[in-house]
Amino acid sequence: MKILALTALVILTAFELSPRRVTTASGIQTYRHIYVDNAHLFTTPISGFKSSKHDTLEPGSNAFLVGLEFDEKSDKPCFIRAHWWRYTAANPDEQLTTFFDICKSSAKGDQSLVFTSSTALRQAVDGIQVCSNNDKDHRMKGVKLSSAFIDRDAKGKVENAGNDLKFERPNCSSWKDFKGCSVGMVAIGLNIEHSGEEITGLGLHCTQPTIKSDTPTPGSTDSDKEKFSKMEHDIRVAVNKDGHTQTMSIKDAVARHEVNAATVVVIDNRKISAVHHYGVRSRKSGLPANDDTLYPTASLSKFVSSVGMLIAADKDEGPKLVRSVRQTANDFPNSLIARWVNKQFKGKNSDFPKDITISHLLSHTAGLDTHTIGTARHDSKTDMTNILMGSGLNPGVKPLAAPGTLFEYSGGGFVAAESMLETHSGRTATNFLNKEVLEHFHLTKSTFNTANDDMVNLARGCSRGICSDKPEYTTVKFAGGLLANPEEYARLLLIIMNDGKDDTGHELLPFDRVKDMLTPAAHINSSRKSCTSHDSCPKGGSGTKDDEKCYNGVCILPVDAGGTWYGLGVGLSGADYAGFPTVLSHSGGQDNVSTYFHVSRGGGNGIVIMVTGETKWNKDGADFGADALVDDIKEAFFRTY
Repeated sequence: MKILALTALVILTAFELSPRRVTTASGIQTYRHIYVDNAHLFTTPISGFKSSKHDTLEPGSNAFLVGLEFDEKSDKPCFIRAHWWRYTAANPDEQLTTFFDICKSSAKGDQSLVFTSSTALRQAVDGIQVCSNNDKDHRMKGVKLSSAFIDRDAKGKVENAGNDLKFERPNCSSWKDFKGCSVGMVAIGLNIEHSGEEITGLGLHCTQPTIKSDTPTPGSTDSDKEKFSKMEHDIRVAVNKDGHTQTMSIKDAVARHEVNAATVVVIDNRKISAVHHYGVRSRKSGLPANDDTLYPTASLSKFVSSVGMLIAADKDEGPKLVRSVRQTANDFPNSLIARWVNKQFKGKNSDFPKDITISHLLSHTAGLDTHTIGTARHDSKTDMTNILMGSGLNPGVKPLAAPGTLFEYSGGGFVAAESMLETHSGRTATNFLNKEVLEHFHLTKSTFNTANDDMVNLARGCSRGICSDKPEYTTVKFAGGLLANPEEYARLLLIIMNDGKDDTGHELLPFDRVKDMLTPAAHINSSRKSCTSHDSCPKGGSGTKDDEKCYNGVCILPVDAGGTWYGLGVGLSGADYAGFPTVLSHSGGQDNVSTYFHVSRGGGNGIVIMVTGETKWNKDGADFGADALVDDIKEAFFRTY
């Protein structure tokens, strides 16, 4: 069965209502959130008639069906608007609407069957019945819905509400059998039978709701919501060349920038305080962005890949961070790295490989070119061999300067590091990163698998004009191959912020490896004297006016990266906190993708933003699109947190 495979339109609307909470005898307020139990699912038979095509409206991520609207054109039932609600810790009181539309002309919905559902009394559809005409086309001419209450009076049960809503058209001739969810279940999906021109039958996908009681940290929950709401409604979108702005919500800004999907995750007080989704995963499918949505992360992959290399450094096969390109080429003479060294490093550059280490490759200080590797809808353009060795008009990855002397952003350098990992470990980068990083850190939704058209949870970039919905991808993984769930990505950042430990105090990455990541890349002429503070390091080191700094017990001259520094796969800035730069940040961009993260170890806060949609377009002299939306959101974050 396809999941809304038609060119249907989906609109997502989210707003906050007063929270459902229960006050215990001791005066503690407990929030009763409602979730889908994936272990208890049931699909009803179809009421009405089966047909040649089958589609499903199902937003996922704990959304419950509360009502339907219908319309028809030229006597053909062809339009359904489904109303849903969510009430979870991540998405409190979110209302959303999805559409099924096969009408040949505009339809708005002339019949409405929507149950009332308040924060205090949650109601959802639990049964459906279809009326058909008597003709051979079996057109749907009426619908009846029944409903149930969920967790009424905090009982934790599903109870029949005794409410029915019904409509029937003049040519409604025969009511078919009523089809209901099993006892204790309500609807989370609508199955639609149709011919491509007219709807003939409907059924429900049902679940047994799970109630989870959450007792917030005193004084935190409401303030978290208020703080995020302030940021969420302070998006200042530039509308002309003079810099005039309009202030709006993120939801409205998504529409104004004409992008598809956006997810924003906020970290505050060293915990994830807000996760919000906007827009649709795909303009074609119309499925809304939700808790399961994956985003191509572009260069934000480099941070996660660098974590992978830190893990590899502690394994027997390595490679270690100090391993040089020349050492690997000598030890593996038939490897791609050996062929790359032999082809690209000649003459005055022939000695560079002995000084280019894994650390140089991961910190953009290897002196290599190839800023970006790009994406494609075929393998050859992003094949590791083509990137490093070159083909056609592409010269491959070449040296620009001596390693350790300057910062030169190089996606090509990350491809070289990836090749070294595969050479030493005997495993593909995909396998290593999925197993040793994503599984190790319990990031179960994210993946380094290659993006493909069957990934229904993958956010797509085609948002304006005529363009392909088929995802672009890169066959290499380190520089831009991660498909990430934004909340999971934020969890990994929290582990690094917490010195390699999860929220239970369990160490997932040794602190020595975290310190390697947070140490700025050092100029090759750094003194590397032992030290205990910045004051104990040489002044004006490496023959420059800059003073050396004490990081990880060693005096180094950090390589300037345009006013900031760069560690392993991450930008570093700000005053020191606990012996290392306090701010970690990175941005990413591919065709129709824009991503960004910023976390402050000292401040305990941060943000992850992922957006798919046309990257940049211009109107009245102002830039719009995914890049501009990311900038608008992060500026609102800095004003608020």
